[in-house]
Amino acid sequence: MSTENLQHTSNSQPGRDGSFPDVFINSWAVKIRGGLDDADALASRYGFHNLGLVQGFDDVYQFRLGGREMQKVRSDSPYTSSIASDKLVEFAEQQFRRQVVTKSTCVPPEDSAFMKQWNLLNTGQYKGMYKGNDLRVVPAWLQGYTGCNVTVTVVDDGIDFKHPALWPNFAPMVSYDHHDNDSDPSTYDHKHGTSVSGIVGAAKNSTCGIGIAYECNLGSKCVCQIWYSGINLINLEPDNCICF
Repeated sequence: MSTENLQHTSNSQPGRDGSFPDVFINSWAVKIRGGLDDADALASRYGFHNLGLVQGFDDVYQFRLGGREMQKVRSDSPYTSSIASDKLVEFAEQQFRRQVVTKSTCVPPEDSAFMKQWNLLNTGQYKGMYKGNDLRVVPAWLQGYTGCNVTVTVVDDGIDFKHPALWPNFAPMVSYDHHDNDSDPSTYDHKHGTSVSGIVGAAKNSTCGIGIAYECNLGSKCVCQIWYSGINLINLEPDNCICF
């Protein structure tokens, strides 16, 4: 078991193939024959702290050497060999951090307007701007965080979902017009909602720039035109959403 998709340490240097070396941490995944009391006793016997069960794995515990997480280039193989030799242990593996860069993600993205979006990647491309003064989304993209399998619903004044930059990501199942009580959120006045939706989730298709989460499922709730009517909108929010 390895800890994937975590950023490499600042002093790590990529190899010739562009990959970064594994950086070991002072934690071990240990599968034992027994329960929690056995795990506590085992950890204490070999100088570890038992941090508890690893979620999603039966009888696998996280052991840490020392009080806080530390990083090192080399593994502590003597500790691994020692605890792995105990009769209660099925396996013991020191954990490490690894940066994974997916080949499907390219920077800059294949969008003709991307280099104009200084808010996403500021290279000092315009006079008076400070290089690097941006949202720092590129490192997240490099680790594969592009909004894929994430649903975002913009609560605003609607959306022009037929716009070529928005249509590829539009999610009708999480969209609704609460002003006209229908499933079409493209109201006659949706300028602000369309703009916000583009900032969030415009697709990567060389139309007019890309969104921060350019592979997300993009929904729209049109409510702004009834905000002043005294209607309580609290029930318009799904149970499992994050509101801003």
